[in-house]
Amino acid sequence: MRIAGMACTICGQIMAHMTADLWACPACALVTSDIGPDASIYGKEYHEKYVRYANTELGEQVSRARWELVSRHMSKGVLLDYGCGAGHFAQTNPNGCFRVIGYDINPYSGVENPMLGQFQAEGVTFWDSLEHVGQPMVLVDSLRPEFLFITAPDALSLPSVFLPEWRHYRPAEHVHYFSRPSFRKMAQVLGYEVLEFNNEEGTIRNPDHPDWLLSMAARRIR
Repeated sequence: MRIAGMACTICGQIMAHMTADLWACPACALVTSDIGPDASIYGKEYHEKYVRYANTELGEQVSRARWELVSRHMSKGVLLDYGCGAGHFAQTNPNGCFRVIGYDINPYSGVENPMLGQFQAEGVTFWDSLEHVGQPMVLVDSLRPEFLFITAPDALSLPSVFLPEWRHYRPAEHVHYFSRPSFRKMAQVLGYEVLEFNNEEGTIRNPDHPDWLLSMAARRIR
């Protein structure tokens, strides 16, 4: 049974049923699943998968691309890596100018309780993690970093492919699918300006479909 009257978590508009469990916002293009996040997914096997991935050449290239994105907009400071997985981003800190604190919901990460409320990070990174969060606007607003860095599946690439073949379609794991319009609206509502969009990480991870992944940098202006 479809949920009537589902409201967009970014702009509050009533969403339209798209396909399967997915709903699309006509105002900002956010796509949302009506299947909520399932925390039981994040266990030992899930963690070990990301440890193996981090230790590949592809994992190294992805970390370099993420640091290049951060370094184009920040020169130093404290970064919170929200959803840090195996912690590879923090471990590859290129010049020591950043202090990186990791947080992950997975108890096997070893960093599931970093006392988030006891420090202020100048920047927060959401590498493949914001799409897992049930209330992303509430989370970002509670952290209120000066700089925001995100990589997430691009919802605007979804209609052009058969849904099961889109590797980012993961019910009960991926809750929200963002895009340039939805990120811009999120930034506007929360008081940020978008500094950059790119598909650099998408090019590395899936050269045949670089548009499936979108990266963004933003800075708080109010």
